[in-house]
Amino acid sequence: QQQNAQGRCFHGYTEDKVIGKGQYGNASLCTNLLSGEKVVVKALSKGVDSKQLNSFRKEVAAMRLVDHPNIVKYIDSFDDDENSYIVMEYAGGGDLEGLLVNGQVDELVGVRILHQLLSALKVIHSKKIVHKDVKPENVLLDSEGNVKLADFGIAKILEYEGDMGTTLAYSKEYGAPELFKEGKYDTKYDIFSAG
Repeated sequence: QQQNAQGRCFHGYTEDKVIGKGQYGNASLCTNLLSGEKVVVKALSKGVDSKQLNSFRKEVAAMRLVDHPNIVKYIDSFDDDENSYIVMEYAGGGDLEGLLVNGQVDELVGVRILHQLLSALKVIHSKKIVHKDVKPENVLLDSEGNVKLADFGIAKILEYEGDMGTTLAYSKEYGAPELFKEGKYDTKYDIFSAG
């Protein structure tokens, strides 16, 4: 891979800075070399176990199915010898968790955020996708304060109308009580988590 003053170059992007690090990869703020657009490139090492790789592939599949102004936009995905990558829209306004940590959110701002989040959920649910990880740190905000639902890593694409998921990967802090009792979920799970 080539290097330049700002960082490494790969697949038409140059890395500006790493904005998140995990055990198996990282997320970087990058610049598209052709358009100058800021994007996020999420990398996952190919050395991970099949469960992690499957989760990454599900995230790509789910993001490809949706196009909505309140969902982080899928741009591209590619592989090299060491990593799998997903390129997505950059939301430069932080996340809902950061907004909440800074103090009480104005009522009208809260209503706007909830409306936009529910609008995003309506779209993914119409595609039979259950996000399963709706929580403040996955509700990103753009520079104008608009919601961008992110992180489809544990999302479930249901096979048919009325299908229920049964996997145990979910966000426990915001989970619906029936999941803990019955171990099953559908699109209503996300609505509970959003509230």
